[in-house]
Amino acid sequence: MSQAVVFQLFDEYLNMMKKQIIYTFYSFNKNKGVEVRKQHLQKKNGTLAAIFALSLSLSACGGGGSSASGSDGNTNGGTQTPSVTVSSSVSTVAAGDGSVQLSAQITGSTSAVTWSISPAGIGSLDSTSGTQVKYIPPLAGTVLADTPVTITASAGQVSKSVSLTVQRAAGVALLAGDYGRMVDGPVNISKQLRPGNAVTDSKGNLYVINSGMSIRKITPDGNVSTIAGSVMQGTLKEGNANDVNFSSLNQLAIAPDDTLYAIDVIDKTIKKITTAGVVTTIAGPLKPNNKESFDKLTSLAVAKDGSVVFSDAIWDQENMPVSVPAPNVYRVKNGIVELLNSKSNINVVAMGVDSRNGDIYALESYFGGLVKLQITGSNIVAQPFQWLRGRGITDFNYAAIAINSQGIVYIASITDNKVFAMNSGANPVVFLSAPVTEAEGLNSFQDGLLATAKFSDVNGLAIDAADNLYLTEYHNEKVRKITATGLVSTISGAPHRGIQSGLATDSRFSTLFGVTLDATGNIFLSESGYNAIRKLDKNGKVQVFAGGNAASGYADGIGNAAKFNYPMGSFINADGALLVADTYNQLIRKVDTNQKVTTLAGRQGVSSRIDGSISGASFRSPYSVVQDKSGNIYVGETYSIRKIATTGQVTTIAGGKYQLATVGGVTTFIYPDGPALSAGLGYVYGMTIDSKDNLLFADCYSHRIRKLTPNGEIMTVAGSLNSERGKTDSNGINARFACPNAVVADESDNLYVLDYGNRLIRKITPQGDVTTVVGNGSYLSSVGKLPANLSSLSGLAYDKNSRSLLVTTDAALFRVVLP
Repeated sequence: MSQAVVFQLFDEYLNMMKKQIIYTFYSFNKNKGVEVRKQHLQKKNGTLAAIFALSLSLSACGGGGSSASGSDGNTNGGTQTPSVTVSSSVSTVAAGDGSVQLSAQITGSTSAVTWSISPAGIGSLDSTSGTQVKYIPPLAGTVLADTPVTITASAGQVSKSVSLTVQRAAGVALLAGDYGRMVDGPVNISKQLRPGNAVTDSKGNLYVINSGMSIRKITPDGNVSTIAGSVMQGTLKEGNANDVNFSSLNQLAIAPDDTLYAIDVIDKTIKKITTAGVVTTIAGPLKPNNKESFDKLTSLAVAKDGSVVFSDAIWDQENMPVSVPAPNVYRVKNGIVELLNSKSNINVVAMGVDSRNGDIYALESYFGGLVKLQITGSNIVAQPFQWLRGRGITDFNYAAIAINSQGIVYIASITDNKVFAMNSGANPVVFLSAPVTEAEGLNSFQDGLLATAKFSDVNGLAIDAADNLYLTEYHNEKVRKITATGLVSTISGAPHRGIQSGLATDSRFSTLFGVTLDATGNIFLSESGYNAIRKLDKNGKVQVFAGGNAASGYADGIGNAAKFNYPMGSFINADGALLVADTYNQLIRKVDTNQKVTTLAGRQGVSSRIDGSISGASFRSPYSVVQDKSGNIYVGETYSIRKIATTGQVTTIAGGKYQLATVGGVTTFIYPDGPALSAGLGYVYGMTIDSKDNLLFADCYSHRIRKLTPNGEIMTVAGSLNSERGKTDSNGINARFACPNAVVADESDNLYVLDYGNRLIRKITPQGDVTTVVGNGSYLSSVGKLPANLSSLSGLAYDKNSRSLLVTTDAALFRVVLP
């Protein structure tokens, strides 16, 4: 812009001020532009002394940065406007990769820089202001195809955008529900995974078994941490507490010095966990120079002399699981394990210690009562305290016990879903609360006053020094507290289960099994815990599509008017109708696109294997269902595969009964291949049909993936012919699985398998090569880049449009984007 033009503009400005100003000088600086200053401003109506300054600062547009940079500095007749220049360190980034550095240069404006991203949800920015920000790509598994992302920097009225391409990357992503089921941290966000037995220490800390694999600690100030047990699968049984792999913990006890003791029922051992975090074995097969063998370790306590007392239930092998009386109480004292001499025919299943005097009380299952254990030398006598049979407890084999400072004994009957208190008075049994009803559902609970509180599936009890009672709830996955004044609260276990619909990110589920999707991308889920069929639509909304009653039942009807009883497998047919294996109703149901539920085959509540017409035939726990291109429906059930032909006839086409063999004097189940009706099948949990019309199925009990060929032969695709359990990646029969429970085929006949017992997703090529795609054996779920990890695997579907898997766990739906 020329100096004359600047002067002309200024003269026009002076005319606009009605020529009432007299200027004194101009000065021109070619580097900074033009400065115009005027001093001694005058007006007709008087004289005003002031300083008036007008500054125009114009700069030429600047380049720089990567090829993704640019500016909006336009030139029109020699006049420059403010501009923004944006540069990016890269132009493409894969989902799950590291952050991308972005920078902006602003000229001609003093406005602050703000940033935005479009479309929303494809990654994020670490800040929305400043001249430098970082773009954080989305997690691997969340992008189904290469996707352009536009990032814009703005300053005042000017802005500039840069485009990045986010590339598809293999990984695992959460679609709906809540996968965080064992979370440490403050109690308001902490989560419990199948909490069990519990104890308190001298400092008021509460220790809780989680899912049989770890011990969690809840401090009085409200923090939850894992103090023993690894969430990884492994073989370490002793050593550092955080590295040890417990098999299945079910009981805890604590000594006056706060040393913990625990029963590992699968290993049949007694563990010691010191306050320094070291795990050792004090009784059982792993103990050096072990001379004991146990059958079913059930209860544990620390006596007043510091010895560890435990019981080993004796089971009648002819009439399992009926327990029979026998001396079954052991003691570990000074490192020596001994069976205590007893003239009492008792079967101890739970123990508790009276903190006032160290007396041990026990629940005895055979006669059904509470007894006091008197130990003198190597002898033990059971003194009756209260007989309880007929007073609300029907099953004494599964119970927990705790004693407060007043001698009140609290008992949780797990099977009966009741919690009550007992003393030696005239009315010894007082229920603390009524159990939740079937209509309310197993996962119901309510805090507040004890008189109106609700508890569900209480699995453990503990008392602290202030007589606060702590209860663990197995299915609700919560730790509850009852104060001495009768106020009930939840102290750990953030809500994650239920039948909450709405946005997928807010939805909650309980015990998901089947998953399938229709041609338009809607996903349907069988929710066994709430007897519902849920739908996740393409817009990310979850709704109850059919059923949805917490209480089980049977009814055909529209939407919520229909009732199911533990629906499991599901399949979308060519008409878009949903076929459902209604397992406990023993039926195959159909849900059409208008949400109308009808019964296709079976007799409600009749569990048997009877062929015939669809109204006369019956099923035995149908687990899975598929339909072929001719319209025939196949049902996987206990020990067999059934066919519902288009003619309306139901026939058994494979298996039909369990098979036994005796090897070395031991009788066991066998699962031979061969002609379909002669073959031995286990539990047929999942089925799929490949391009050659083979019916492939996951046989949980034989630990194999098998197929029924079109010519009627059962063959093993992968897994041990001897039904050996394992997790070996190999070829065909050299590979090993642990209760595979779902299988799907892609367009190239690659098979994907949920390996439930190993917490893995495996791939089987058409050549029989088995590899692990998802999982590291951990009990915890994690998302992002493969292998990631998923636990409690239940349902599987293949989405050919995105070349991905849909996977359900018991409380969440995931997508696995395949490599």
